[in-house]
Amino acid sequence: WAREMCIRDSILSVLVKVGDLRKAGVTLYMMLTSDRQPVHDVPAIYFVSPTKQNLKRIAQDCADKLYDSFHINFSSCVPTDLLEDLAKSCLESDSATRVAKIYDQYANFISLDDDLFTFEQSDSYVSFHDTTISDEAAEQNIDATTESLFSVIVTLGVIPIIRCPKGDAAELIARKLDKKLRDHVANPVNLISESSMQSFQRPILIILDRNIDFSIMLAHAWTYQALVHDLLNMKLNRVIVETKELNKDVQKSYDLDYNDQFWREHVGTNFPQVAVEIESLVKEHKSIVDNAPSETNLSSEDDHSALLKQTKDIGNFVTSLPEIQQKQKMLDSHTIIALKLVEKIKERGLDIYCSLEEGIISKTLGDKEIMGAITSDKGTPNDRLRLFLIYFMSNPQKFQPDEIKQFLSALEDAGCDLRPYHYLQKIKAFNENWASNFQVPEKSKSSGIIQKYKQTFNQIVSAGVKYLIPKNKDLYVTRIVDALMDLKPILNTDHYVYLDPKFPLNQTPKKTTPFRESIVFMVGGGNYLEYLNVKQKVSEGGRRVIYGATEILTGDEFLGQLGRLMD
Repeated sequence: WAREMCIRDSILSVLVKVGDLRKAGVTLYMMLTSDRQPVHDVPAIYFVSPTKQNLKRIAQDCADKLYDSFHINFSSCVPTDLLEDLAKSCLESDSATRVAKIYDQYANFISLDDDLFTFEQSDSYVSFHDTTISDEAAEQNIDATTESLFSVIVTLGVIPIIRCPKGDAAELIARKLDKKLRDHVANPVNLISESSMQSFQRPILIILDRNIDFSIMLAHAWTYQALVHDLLNMKLNRVIVETKELNKDVQKSYDLDYNDQFWREHVGTNFPQVAVEIESLVKEHKSIVDNAPSETNLSSEDDHSALLKQTKDIGNFVTSLPEIQQKQKMLDSHTIIALKLVEKIKERGLDIYCSLEEGIISKTLGDKEIMGAITSDKGTPNDRLRLFLIYFMSNPQKFQPDEIKQFLSALEDAGCDLRPYHYLQKIKAFNENWASNFQVPEKSKSSGIIQKYKQTFNQIVSAGVKYLIPKNKDLYVTRIVDALMDLKPILNTDHYVYLDPKFPLNQTPKKTTPFRESIVFMVGGGNYLEYLNVKQKVSEGGRRVIYGATEILTGDEFLGQLGRLMD
């Protein structure tokens, strides 16, 4: 059985683990840029982005005859000129026969979950909103995002109807994607099946600019997945936690994905409820282990049936041992993660910040409470600034110059970097919908509840962390998505651009029945709070949504990008 070699990039790291590669016969994997020695009689699988630098390195590998054969997979469509350069280089080095296959995989995106994807475009909000950027750089940003969205659509195998607001980066991307899809569909040899193009249940692709709602990007999280991302800096479904083992500080890495049943079931659960669930599972698991059958002490003179039963019990336990060990490993990981989350929540008083942000949304708080949080000893400077900015955006017209001066002075005394505020103040005139983002319709009579958390999870949650259940509310983007899917002419959505790549321009018949499936894409960044909120609302009634963004950001990361736009 011939060994294979895989040279991969970050797109695969979320989907394929080392064990999966070994099961597929891949015995060695390395990055393209690493120094590598020849491995004869072995085929190599390349999975790379189609850049000039990458193709140059592949051509050099071919010339050096590192492997027996080369199976080259590009994450997106390789430009013709670069492919011709590769062919020329291989001919010159007499290595063309080693190139077995070349594929365009159209996989230029990172799938974090079945219904969540990102392009990991660093500083994407800055890239799309920096007024000093060159026209060439701006065009490159639009092209890169369009190419990645095209990859998503090809992977899904459907041609969506495209909707977006007018006059921002979302419209530029939408129109360029529309043209690319039209050209692709017009080609007799295309990647979209004929049956899907004729389907009456085509999805809607909603492309929105991040400027449509800033507040959710600054809000403090209280659900499990969003908290792990915001406080523990989860990247590509992996989190690194500092803990102690044998009185030594060690770093532990955990993969949190669809293979983890507990994670899968509790990504959207409020954190205190997660803590209770962990304790319950720990007790249940301990009971199973404590009641495990031990080695029998029955003699041959004892009852034969009792001996058989005890032997059978031991056999059953041994058979289930791998599952028990796997569950123990899962519980250990989530216990360690929960401990670290509680430590950071208590240290920064994040339950208080979440409660205050709930009050801002429900309009039950005033200047006194916000100023009290800013001048308190809880939270980082960024926590204080994020809270104030949400308060400011909830009603920017209400603030008098003297009020603003007092808040800014208190924020400066707290060590806050005020550049994000100055940026929002600068663009305030262009965002008249800010206040409407906070006009949240209630879905139920249950209001926000703040009470002392019960002492059930003794080893994890101790006094000081409040048990907070946020209100059941729809975020602004969620309401837009719901309106577009149900064809409701609200929130100005009836003025959105309407593009259907299947029909000629200016001859597009508009859909008259609600959509059952949607793809929501945020230009300039998204987060897990928005993803979960959109998913929960859209899934009502059996509908389906896929959420994506140029990058998935924490509140502090987004705050940093706002600040850099004032440099």
